[in-house]
Amino acid sequence: MTYYIDFVAALFIAVAWIWGFEFTFQSGEIFGGIGDWLRARVNEWYLKPLFECKYCMASVHGTLMFVVLLWGYPWYMWIVFCFCCCGATAIFDQK
Repeated sequence: MTYYIDFVAALFIAVAWIWGFEFTFQSGEIFGGIGDWLRARVNEWYLKPLFECKYCMASVHGTLMFVVLLWGYPWYMWIVFCFCCCGATAIFDQK
């Protein structure tokens, strides 16, 4: 049973991380200057999974959170975790 509780807890942490990370790179926020600088110099395709698109961020940041929080789980749960991160983000975004 703790397997599922750990998974859901890690999922909420990952989604909060994704939302916070995306927010802090907006113009006028703490890392907004870095975000603006990167937007002017780097292709949007590379920036979306880093900090531009919450749904795209589920792949990169979800992988990072899976490794940090759920290391030792079966490898295929990583795929499930990333899809769940994207889905939970969409639910919390009310889309």
